Amino acid sequence: MQCINRGYKVLGEYINRNVKVKLLCPLGHEWDVAPSKFRSGRECSICTGRCPKQSVKNFFDLCKERGYKIIGDYINSNRKVKLLCPEGHEWDVIPTSFKLGVSCRKCVGHCPEKSKKDFLKRCEERGYTVLGKYVKSSEKVKLLCLFGHQWDVTPTSFKLGTNCRKCAGRCSEKAKIEFWVLCENRGYKAIGQYINK
Repeated sequence: MQCINRGYKVLGEYINRNVKVKLLCPLGHEWDVAPSKFRSGRECSICTGRCPKQSVKNFFDLCKERGYKIIGDYINSNRKVKLLCPEGHEWDVIPTSFKLGVSCRKCVGHCPEKSKKDFLKRCEERGYTVLGKYVKSSEKVKLLCLFGHQWDVTPTSFKLGTNCRKCAGRCSEKAKIEFWVLCENRGYKAIGQYINK
């Protein structure tokens, strides 16, 4: 009854609730499902993108569309496969992750050597001198700005545009002075202690 209500046709023989039965979905796909799974809401695996054969085809099509070549053996959507990116880098990726947008680590800056090289180049282009040792993109490095201010920043934050705190007006001492001047200019008298901005 539930098959008819949901637009499915039963093609196989019902044995029990746990033995798969062949169904025909409303879009014409043949599909095997345990009646208990169907009853709890499971839909056609092809229509919902869970069909293993369709999953392989979708992965191969996506690789082609994004300019990647499959150079390893595809086993399933959860086992790593070796790809060659459009820039010629070889890397291993889980097909499911690739479908979710994961790209070549070297091209997106997750390669430690490339990240360090890019960070040093970006510092030079923006006029900063690196005073500390680069360890990794998420660990702070001491920099010296053009105006002689030293500050610590993660390479990732620097890549996203973070600049010298003093030059950017985020120096707590400078902010404190600006706050007092603003209060005075507006006729207010601050009676508490300035903690931070």
